[in-house]
Amino acid sequence: MDADDAHHTESDLNYEWWYFDANFDNGYSATVVFFYPGNWVECAIYDPSGNKVTSDNVFTTGSASTSKCDVQIGTGNCFWGSYPDWHLTYMYNGTGVNLNMHSQVEGWKTPTTGVKQMTTSPNTWMGWVIAQPRSTVTGTITINGTPMTVTGTGYHDHNWGNTALHDQFDHWYWGRIFLPGYTMVYSTGNMTQALGYGTNNLWLTFKDKTFYDVNLLVTSAANNLVADPAAGHPYPTQMVYTIPTGSLVHGTVTQNLTQLIEGYSLPTGGAYFRFLSNGIIDLYAGTNHISVTQPLLHEYMIP
Repeated sequence: MDADDAHHTESDLNYEWWYFDANFDNGYSATVVFFYPGNWVECAIYDPSGNKVTSDNVFTTGSASTSKCDVQIGTGNCFWGSYPDWHLTYMYNGTGVNLNMHSQVEGWKTPTTGVKQMTTSPNTWMGWVIAQPRSTVTGTITINGTPMTVTGTGYHDHNWGNTALHDQFDHWYWGRIFLPGYTMVYSTGNMTQALGYGTNNLWLTFKDKTFYDVNLLVTSAANNLVADPAAGHPYPTQMVYTIPTGSLVHGTVTQNLTQLIEGYSLPTGGAYFRFLSNGIIDLYAGTNHISVTQPLLHEYMIP
């Protein structure tokens, strides 16, 4: 897994990033993304009401190891580690994070390389490795020069590919769910018109610390669309995911929007949305019935 979470050097590499998010016990949350090459860091910290303080910047220097996760961007900004411990330090203009992430769940990738062939003519592919589906997070977040000690639960994955995302994907919905004894990561969406609007769906479940089940037949319904002039695209105020029988995990998850915390247009003409929702979870994992309502964080991307 170390090499999977390291910098990739394929000659046709188009993008690569290391992603992290966490919910903290005091109601705050954070999202941090390191982009290399490009030497770009996005850092967003949200207060308990969903208000955001952001500290994004493009730096002039950067480096990344090809043997393990060890990305350095600018001076003192680092994303590094290997199973079971990762570390993240970022600070710009008095806002940032200094966090330790200890894995609660083993990492995951498919196929064995973590790289999925999207098309053969032309040759397009993308890599996705979930290095930490779930972690215990401790450390500090700093807002406008004031540090705050935090503990919480986090997620870290790594993406890379050889083709611009807007040339492959029409859209996707993504999120993760932390439950007692279960961790779930999901993505549903469609490829571009040129690729026949093919579906690209996955519902991944871990039980306790280990991989438990994957369902590729999950479907999603985006309901009650609301126009967003700032983003230039509408977004759903309700998402319903249906995981069919035939695998260990099946049932429904309904997300009723409580707050839109991100919504903006992209230079490609697409848009990005991030939501907080009231999640109604009604699933079976084997013979275990999971029936719970809890807040959920998730995204909608139109690249």
